[in-house]
Amino acid sequence: MEDRVSQTPPKPRLALTIGIIGHRPNRLPEAARDKVAADVAGVLDRLSAEAKFIHGVYEEFFTHDDPLLSLASALAEGADRMAAKTALERGWTLDVVLPFHPSVYRADFETPESNAAFDDLLRHARSVLELPGDRKDETHAYEAVGLNVLDQSDIVLAVWDRGPSGGGGGTTEMLEAAVRFGIPIIHVDAKGEAPPHVLWSELSDFPAHVDAIDQLPVKNLDEGLKALIERLVQPPAPEAERHALKRYFRECLSTYRTSLQFPLLMAACGVRSMRQSDWQPLKPDVLADELLALGKSTPDGEKPSEPAFVALAYGWADTVGIRFAQVFRSAFVTNFLLASITVVAAALSLLFNHDKKYAFVSFELVFILIVLVTTFVGRWHGWHQRWFEPREVAERLRIARVLWTLGARPTSFSGREPVWTGWYARAIVREQGLRTGVFNEDTLSVARSTLLALLHDQCAYHRTTHARMEKLETRLEFIGLILFSATALTAAAFLLFVLGGCEIVKDEKVTSWATALAAGLPALATASYGIRVIGDFEGIARRSERTYKALKQLIEAIEHDDLTLSRLITAVKHDALALNRLRNRARSAAEVMLGDVSSWRVATESRTLNIPG
Repeated sequence: MEDRVSQTPPKPRLALTIGIIGHRPNRLPEAARDKVAADVAGVLDRLSAEAKFIHGVYEEFFTHDDPLLSLASALAEGADRMAAKTALERGWTLDVVLPFHPSVYRADFETPESNAAFDDLLRHARSVLELPGDRKDETHAYEAVGLNVLDQSDIVLAVWDRGPSGGGGGTTEMLEAAVRFGIPIIHVDAKGEAPPHVLWSELSDFPAHVDAIDQLPVKNLDEGLKALIERLVQPPAPEAERHALKRYFRECLSTYRTSLQFPLLMAACGVRSMRQSDWQPLKPDVLADELLALGKSTPDGEKPSEPAFVALAYGWADTVGIRFAQVFRSAFVTNFLLASITVVAAALSLLFNHDKKYAFVSFELVFILIVLVTTFVGRWHGWHQRWFEPREVAERLRIARVLWTLGARPTSFSGREPVWTGWYARAIVREQGLRTGVFNEDTLSVARSTLLALLHDQCAYHRTTHARMEKLETRLEFIGLILFSATALTAAAFLLFVLGGCEIVKDEKVTSWATALAAGLPALATASYGIRVIGDFEGIARRSERTYKALKQLIEAIEHDDLTLSRLITAVKHDALALNRLRNRARSAAEVMLGDVSSWRVATESRTLNIPG
């Protein structure tokens, strides 16, 4: 991957996947087929035009490549193939999801011509994913393939006659599912009577979740498609978010780190020793390779392999996040320590003659200037944001990689993204597309290993983080307690000497020392407290402990699934249930991991770099 590492974080390519859901020939009136085909072609042309227009408007946020438009289809006879053929003719890519192995699926097609057309479309597909469907349970197999198409879709193109359901996994059921998932729908009338139009809750001025397709706001194709594409792919509207995204694109690799105050603090407190990565950071490609090493994404010989750009995007986000975590933490450690040392220097100046006080005043001035400059530079350059925002991106891409091995995408907000981190991660995942593969015992074992490897890795991380942050919190608290106790003992001893009429308290130097200790020791203790509060070490320790326990339970659940599924007699049924359970476990892992990131970000955002006071 070394030769592919850029000097700045990768930009996403503008990508969208359109899932086709539609009737088979028996529900498409022969007289209307030409009109339906023309409507489908018109919709795809409009989608291409709008995507290119949006790409031109926001080209600074995307790569220079043309928009990557894909059609996800099960290649059933009728609307599925009509849309697939039209998409390929317009230079789109084709992602195919099959309910069974092709040799089994061909039994659905009545003529040699139909089978030949199916094989021709398969040859032109970018990816083909075979689900472990069972011919003895066709209803569930067709439902599974339809839901998989929806899972890959940013927009659903529905060729529908608005008629009742034709059976499980049919067009009507899939559209009802799309409504529940919040996926926008472009409806092409299967009877050829009404013009195409857009249905989506986000088209309303006041969006609300609905459960039925007839409750969705409706707009004509021209107006609705423009609003739809803008909401899906344009960068977050707030200028502050776009500024932060542009700044992220300008991040560059650093050879060495000079902000070592926080690692030194941990070493001084006995939390962990210094390590080479503290001053010589790992490069994005190294971190990307570490992610890819957590289980194999495909069995030996299966092509294509996992897109490397997703792992590299993760590596960049992780690199930037780690860098500014150290920079920001070192900055507030420096601020609190120097602010307290300033007070100590002022207190110690009482012990010296007037002509020697200038040295202490000079120290005070230098330390105060360092604190002011550190705070100003840190806030101006956004060290705080440049820590927690890339951290969120890295976590989103980490779990997306595991879901990809299972032929799934992260569940995400279906409308306009409010923050750049969600927009960027979502854009990278869209570009990734559907994996190629056959879900059988071998590939499911690989996917399971990948998921477990990630969970074990995250468990180890959170277990270590909990232990370290708890120890750092405890030891800083202990240091503060010792300093405050020393202050109290000094004050008590001085008071006892005064009340006892001891002559020693009349010595000016003794009085000066007592005053210096009474001022300096609490200042150092307050610095210890300030570092604990801004660092939120106790909060991090608690959240990591909760996340560790939740992930540990998921590992146990997956191992329990293996025992219960192994009792099934039918291998195909076993594979289908195993895939569903693994996907559910992976989505649960995503909820746990992203929930931890979300709560951490809320707690961290309010703890900015400020002047101690």
